Amino acid sequence: MQSYHVTRVENRADFLRKADTLPRAHIGYYPWNCAYRPESYGVLGYNDEYLFLYMRSYEDAKNRRAEVYRDNGEIYQDSCLEFFFNPCPESRDVFINLEINPRRFLYLAFGEPDIRKRHLFTTDEYNHFYLTVLDRETALAGDYWDVSACIPFSFIKRVMPEFEKSEKMRFTGNFFKCGNKTPMPHYGCWSEIIPDSDVPNFYKTRYFGEILFN
Repeated sequence: MQSYHVTRVENRADFLRKADTLPRAHIGYYPWNCAYRPESYGVLGYNDEYLFLYMRSYEDAKNRRAEVYRDNGEIYQDSCLEFFFNPCPESRDVFINLEINPRRFLYLAFGEPDIRKRHLFTTDEYNHFYLTVLDRETALAGDYWDVSACIPFSFIKRVMPEFEKSEKMRFTGNFFKCGNKTPMPHYGCWSEIIPDSDVPNFYKTRYFGEILFN
């Protein structure tokens, strides 16, 4: 099982200053044999209030797609960076998933791996998690695109009342890079998925890696 150790930081600004030096969850597995495999990774940090997320992809500008202009749209059809996590893996087989495109639009849901048993959050319910990304005018240019988010522990507690924040928390989760309708479709993950179908499926909690807080 893959393991990622989350680093304590002072605040969001401190996290972003350190993002290039913190441990990286490299998205290196492409279980569905995609020819296109852009270098991509995720980084996490935390303080007493937030779980901080930073993700970057060196996706070719010519392959980048950003045509979804609304939250909770079909973000995965665009160039997409995703973070799925279960804050209480010993309690329930559920997860929160964030899926973000280069224009800062977000798909956010919670529930079981069965897509029919998932709750889709409205923008008002999560206040966009202070979501930031490269300037929207340059989202389709440059050597890479990136995104950061602040996920309040209070939000996690509201979603999963059994969650208790501590210095020794253990989550499970996975980081993903995909793009269903990009010129070169691709499906990558940090924690390896053993596919049971030719159809890409990230909703495989048994393949989540460990996310450990120290």
